[in-house]
Amino acid sequence: MSSEIIKIRKSFDNYNEGLNEFQKHEKYNEMKQMIRANFFWDIGKYDIDMIVWYGKTSKTFRYSININEQTSNNLKPNIEESVICELKKVYGIPNEFHFDTAEIIER
Repeated sequence: MSSEIIKIRKSFDNYNEGLNEFQKHEKYNEMKQMIRANFFWDIGKYDIDMIVWYGKTSKTFRYSININEQTSNNLKPNIEESVICELKKVYGIPNEFHFDTAEIIER
């Protein structure tokens, strides 16, 4: 995809025109679908298990987080931003990733 982005940058001085061209590529749609399919922050409860090793001993930490509709919706624009971040980079445009918080509950 990098070579296509460089070609777009050379062909279009205007970022919005370059973005429109980029969005016509099949790879753009493939990348967006892949990221959407693997979007971690859908609404629901997530269990997190972390195993920490120190020396020859390990300890497991178990946590849960709940993602509500608002948090999920706040993070969904990151799907698009992830796909276009390389294009923005070649145009010198900063990324606009969204973030949110969720309470971490020890299990």
